[in-house]
Amino acid sequence: MPSATATPTPKATLKGRVGPGATISLETVNGKPVKTLVAGTYVFEVDDLSESHNFHLSGPGIDEKTEVEATATDRFTRTLKPGRYTFVCDAHTDSMHGSFVVSGGS
Repeated sequence: MPSATATPTPKATLKGRVGPGATISLETVNGKPVKTLVAGTYVFEVDDLSESHNFHLSGPGIDEKTEVEATATDRFTRTLKPGRYTFVCDAHTDSMHGSFVVSGGS
């Protein structure tokens, strides 16, 4: 019988949003901007509300993005390692961007 692979329990759900105007954000479910996190597994729910923007999350071992020319709601679970992560609109990197830092986990 094959062994089951344990899936880590997510620490939290984080809400990403881009558009409809020239805005991009990553917040907790309580609406607080994400600035620091503890290493671990997180669920990301991203609302891309504009056909002229996208949400691109990158950092140690992470490279997730929505398409620039489409709107979408994307949900993915990723394990974050210690380091710096950025989220940007690839079409407007100079004005639409943010970042957060992940510290060592428990």
